[in-house]
Amino acid sequence: MATGCLIGLLLIAALSLGGCREPTAAVKGKVTFDGRPLNNGAIQFLPTDGNYRRAASVAVVDGRYDIPVLVPGEKVVSVQGVKNESNGPEPQPLPENLEGNRATVVLRPGRNTFDITLETARGR
Repeated sequence: MATGCLIGLLLIAALSLGGCREPTAAVKGKVTFDGRPLNNGAIQFLPTDGNYRRAASVAVVDGRYDIPVLVPGEKVVSVQGVKNESNGPEPQPLPENLEGNRATVVLRPGRNTFDITLETARGR
């Protein structure tokens, strides 16, 4: 009887240690705006399934970002920030209709690199 209880406890311990963790991803990259690194902004990775508890966001500083842990999967990438030349007391936000913004990407488990090139929409 004691052997059966011991085996049961070992099985419960093995299951609790082994299999419930979800895989994670990390993503880093560069963000450029009209050919220059974006000085100041934020980047969001929003799940396409609408489960925003699995979203991640981080600051973009000197054209770089790094998110060490997030849930892998399909994401919409959105960048907000201020124009590089906005040094005054009222910085100008990035235009809404930037080409390259709101792209859909697939983040795989492990390390990912995703560079974003934002361009002012011409002729719109």
